[in-house]
Amino acid sequence: MADSNKTKLSYAPEATFNVDPTGSATWAEVRMKSESFKADLSVASSDEIRSYRDIPALNLTDRAVSGGIDCNLSFDSHEDFLASAIGASTTWSSESSLCTTSGGAVTVDQSEKKYTHASGWANNPVVGQWVFLAGFANSASNGWKKVATVTGSTVFTVEEVIGADETLATGNVDPCFNLSQIVNADVLSSWIFQRQYTDLTNKVARYSGCVVNGFTLDASANDTIGLNFDIAGALEVSSASVYAVDTASNNNTEMTSQDHVQEIRENAIAYSSTGFSLSVTNNLRSQYKLGTLGADAMKLGDFEVTGTIQAYFADSTTFDKFLNQTQTSLSLIVSDETNTRGNAYIIDLPAVKFTDGTRVAGGRNQDIIADLSFTAFRDSTEGITIRIAKTAYA
Repeated sequence: MADSNKTKLSYAPEATFNVDPTGSATWAEVRMKSESFKADLSVASSDEIRSYRDIPALNLTDRAVSGGIDCNLSFDSHEDFLASAIGASTTWSSESSLCTTSGGAVTVDQSEKKYTHASGWANNPVVGQWVFLAGFANSASNGWKKVATVTGSTVFTVEEVIGADETLATGNVDPCFNLSQIVNADVLSSWIFQRQYTDLTNKVARYSGCVVNGFTLDASANDTIGLNFDIAGALEVSSASVYAVDTASNNNTEMTSQDHVQEIRENAIAYSSTGFSLSVTNNLRSQYKLGTLGADAMKLGDFEVTGTIQAYFADSTTFDKFLNQTQTSLSLIVSDETNTRGNAYIIDLPAVKFTDGTRVAGGRNQDIIADLSFTAFRDSTEGITIRIAKTAYA
């Protein structure tokens, strides 16, 4: 009898959609709370008229796989799936040092939100990229910033308010970084999953032609940040052979809403929120052809990003953006360290409109909550709907 505590889920990339790589691929263990992979078979009974009342036959007309992976957000645990869910390449851009300790002075101009490196940045940032800055005397000049403009190799401005004017002399600049990132695109990646029943001998369920249709993220008060991936596939088979797992799941800290949400920013300004949720979907569709049972291929549809954000109602500034349909931006910054760079993710939505909102008095002895729903869409300047940036603490 199989025990759920003794199952192991692993996955590998497919070179060709719905073709088992037969163990030649690199297999990685999935870190999860639960999974729900299952075969979906469609059968049709014969509708011929016979001289008896019995159904004469059942014919298999379609087969597919549905399910998902339920997990907690932890650093470097699900990055292939995050990339697949937004149609991005699974190769994230490289993190790079922004400045060196011997590269000249850095000047901060508060009014223009500008950083100027006397001899040029070691790796020049680009517009829309997130950077991490450290070492400045005024704390508001440190931390995670989004690059707004770049001039040559010496000057960039950021979207966020920064600290007082100051200059750091040569040799006093702490490590600063251009963050690694992915943005939504139209890359379709397919995977094969293996569920191993480790308390049984040579019992494996394998799911091929699997594509990540999307994900949901939920950062609510007093809870671990939840992450759930929605997956559609083509075929389930049973096997007596087990593909060896090359990479075990890591033990990085599970991120919680209390300790690890560093900031939520609305229009580049810290927003005191009580809850944040996000839903991403690719609207996948299966393609069929004669002579092939089940999906012959899958295609990406409209890329949709929606979510909700809640806060204690104190003023109308943000809520009025719903009433007036004013475009804004949202970003969620989570890190497994407090007040340092840590291992961090930033989910950046550069173009957002609030689509629904309430701020009602629901009863006595209750706080009034501004509850806003939002939809993200393609930013006309950056040409994207979502960016996920990350930085790994060294």
